Amino acid sequence: MLVNYAEKAVIQLMANVVEKIREQDAGACLCEICLEDVAASALNKLPPLYASSEPGDHVTESQLNELGGEQKIMAIIMNAALIIIKNPRHGIDRDIDDLVRDKAK
Repeated sequence: MLVNYAEKAVIQLMANVVEKIREQDAGACLCEICLEDVAASALNKLPPLYASSEPGDHVTESQLNELGGEQKIMAIIMNAALIIIKNPRHGIDRDIDDLVRDKAK
């Protein structure tokens, strides 16, 4: 199975960033659309790190180091999150129920 470990690292570390954002800004939109945009933005700042892997493998410390280390990746995710939160693709005043309905179409 071909895996992009940069993507796995971002997904693995997103929960930590989301928790920090919730502590700092309880009103920040963290809907699925915004979180996917954060991940995409962060991944565009990281080099791809593809490898053949077994399903369920986790990102190792050496793979994180190849990407610059956990702290660097967390900083990239946080910067992406701050940009997306200020400029959500769905607009600040859009109702979350509308977003869910639109995505289901």
